[in-house]
Amino acid sequence: MKKLTKKKKKNILMIVFWFVICLIFFALSTLLVLWAAGYKYNFATKKFHKTGLIYLVSDPAYAKVYLDGKLKTNKTPTTISYLAPGNYQVSIKKEGYSSWSKDIKVVAGKVKRYDNIILFLAKSQDNSTEIAQKVTNFSLAPNKNKVLIWGEKTIIYDLKNHKIINTISLSNIKFSEWSPDSKKILLYGGKDYYVYDLAVNKASRIKLTDKSNIKKIAWHNGDSNKLFLLRKVNLYLIDLAKTTTLLASNISNLAVAENGLIYLAKIDHQYFLEKSDFNLKNNQRIINLKTDNYQIFAQDSDYFLKNSDGTFYLVSGNKLKKINSQVSLIVFSNDEGFWGFGKKTKILYKTALDEIWSYDPKEQTNDLIFRDSKSIQKIAWYSDLAHVLFLTENKIKVVELDGTNEITIAHGLNFDLVNEKELIYLDLNKTVKIIEIRK
Repeated sequence: MKKLTKKKKKNILMIVFWFVICLIFFALSTLLVLWAAGYKYNFATKKFHKTGLIYLVSDPAYAKVYLDGKLKTNKTPTTISYLAPGNYQVSIKKEGYSSWSKDIKVVAGKVKRYDNIILFLAKSQDNSTEIAQKVTNFSLAPNKNKVLIWGEKTIIYDLKNHKIINTISLSNIKFSEWSPDSKKILLYGGKDYYVYDLAVNKASRIKLTDKSNIKKIAWHNGDSNKLFLLRKVNLYLIDLAKTTTLLASNISNLAVAENGLIYLAKIDHQYFLEKSDFNLKNNQRIINLKTDNYQIFAQDSDYFLKNSDGTFYLVSGNKLKKINSQVSLIVFSNDEGFWGFGKKTKILYKTALDEIWSYDPKEQTNDLIFRDSKSIQKIAWYSDLAHVLFLTENKIKVVELDGTNEITIAHGLNFDLVNEKELIYLDLNKTVKIIEIRK
C-alpha cells in the first residue's frame, strides 16, 4: 500500500474541511430559514414547531410588559416573538396608570395584534377641577364646548375657556335638550316650556294654547328657530319667530332625522312607518305595522323601533329584524373615520338583565360586551368605540368591548364624555367636576 504523500494528505484535509464547512453552512441556513419562518426547536419533543407572536402598542408608550407574571420588556411598543402555541397572560403596567391585562391565545403562524391599548390614569379624581356646587344635574352641549348646570343656580359653563358665560333666571328645571347647533336649549320648568338663547342670554316661554297631552317636543335638525310638537296625534311645527302650524293629524310618534322626519301614521285603521321632509311633504312609506306602539330611532339611513315591552328592531327593507328584547337604554355613536370618510354607526344598548351589548347595523353583528349583577343606570361610548363607559351603584366605570379591564374612574351620580381625555361628572356631594382620565 502506497504511502500518502503530504500533498495528497493536504488535499484530503482540505476536502474534509470544506465538506464540514458546507454542512455547517447548510445547517445554519436551514436554522435561519426556520427561524425566519417562525419555527422554534422544542427540546422536549425534539422537533421544530411553528410559533406565533404578540404585538403590543400602548398609549402612553414606554410601559412595562409582563408575560405570565415575568417582566419581558421595559417599554412599549413591543413584539413578543417565537411563542409556542398556547395561552398566555400578558400585563402592561406604568406608574400612575391603571394596569392592562389580557389572556391571549397564541396560534401557530399568526400575529395577535393589540395596537389600541389605552392606559387610563389611576386615581383620576385627584386630577379633578370643580365647576359648581349644590347641583341637581347637568346637560352637555352636542359640540361639547359648553354645559348647562342647574340646581341652586342655573348656569352655562364654557368648557374651552373654563368660565361661567351665562346665568339663567329659571329654577326647578325638569328637562333640558340642546339644539343640534348648540346655540339654544329647550327647558321644561314643571309648568311651562322655555327656549334659552345663548346669543342674547334670554329664556323665552313657548306660547302653547294647550299644555296637556304633550307627547313630544323635539328640535328641527337644521334650524334652531324651529321645534316639532306632538300633542295626542296632532303634529305641529313651532316657528319661534313666527307662528305654530299644524302639519298632520294622524301621527302617533316621530323621530327627527338628519334630513327629515320619520314617523308613525294611522291611515284607514292601518299603521305605517313613513318618512318625509321637515314640512311633511314628499312622504314615502317604509313599512306596514300591526300597531303604532313603538318608539322610533333614526341614525343616518338606518331606522329602528322599540315596542312597549322593550323589543328592539332594525327596520330592514319591509320587515322588522329583531335585535334583542327587554332593551331599556339605547345610545348611538358615529365614527367619522379619516377626514370624514368611512363614517360608521354603532349602537350601544342595555337590557333589563343589566347586560351591555353592541350592535353594528352594517354588519348586523350583535355582541355581548358586559354583564353586571348590579343595576346599570347609564351607558356611553368612549371616543374610540373600543371602550364603553357606564354608571353602576354610583361608580363610573370603563370596560373594553370584550368585557375585560374594568376600571372605576370616579364615584358619581351622572357623567358625560367631554373629549377623549376629559370626563364631566356629578359627584356624590352634588358637585360638578371635570376629571382628566388620560394624558
